[in-house]
Amino acid sequence: MKSNPTLPSLDLGWIHFDFLYSRFGQEDSYYSFSDEFECSVEEWETYRLNSFAIALLGYLVFPKIRGRIDTSLGYVVRDLAQREGEPRKTIVPMILAEIMRSLSVCVNGRMFFKGCNLLLQLWAIEHFYLRSDAIDIFLGYGNKINNHPRRMVAFTAPAGFVDWWIFLVELKSYCVQWKLHWLSTPHAIVRGDHRYFIELIGLKGVQPYVPLRVLRQFGQTEVIPLRSDMEQFKYEFGVDKPQVHNIL
Repeated sequence: MKSNPTLPSLDLGWIHFDFLYSRFGQEDSYYSFSDEFECSVEEWETYRLNSFAIALLGYLVFPKIRGRIDTSLGYVVRDLAQREGEPRKTIVPMILAEIMRSLSVCVNGRMFFKGCNLLLQLWAIEHFYLRSDAIDIFLGYGNKINNHPRRMVAFTAPAGFVDWWIFLVELKSYCVQWKLHWLSTPHAIVRGDHRYFIELIGLKGVQPYVPLRVLRQFGQTEVIPLRSDMEQFKYEFGVDKPQVHNIL
């Protein structure tokens, strides 16, 4: 696209969802804003697919406040494009990193959760609903996301902030579904080569993650590391730190 003086937000690393939708969301967007494009309609169709992926990730998976889309996602989408002969890539570690980082800053007082709240809610409900093994084994067969409503059919989720707060305060350890029986694999990566944790590259920083603390969902004993403070290994990307597009 041509340089647009009405988009100072690009210098701040974000673009609004409405802007992307107006330029790429409709079939005739190219002709409605043809004076802003420096590409053919065929090239625009390719960019349109990338814009959809950027908007989807920026709105649901890596959200910002007030409908803003992080421009760094352009590099993520570009790198995810699988070319012939290249291995398949995933952004699951990045999603996990941003959820962990967002939970940490919310504990310290931030009100807006910048992680993927949909996945966090699915994870929470799966563990907060204590059920028999048979429900997981028989209703968990096949696609685990599609079968999620069937496994949760008897669970009444709290409604609203106050109900969730009361639910979590009163929750007892014996009422938690620690092991997910539909998770059949007994294997888990529990540490790196030189440290007892894994460094996950997120969209906005590097987040240490300790799989030793979540082994109970694999039916194993959880371990509390001797050194649990990992603040020195966590950092935000900035002027003096590598950006996500440089790492990718």
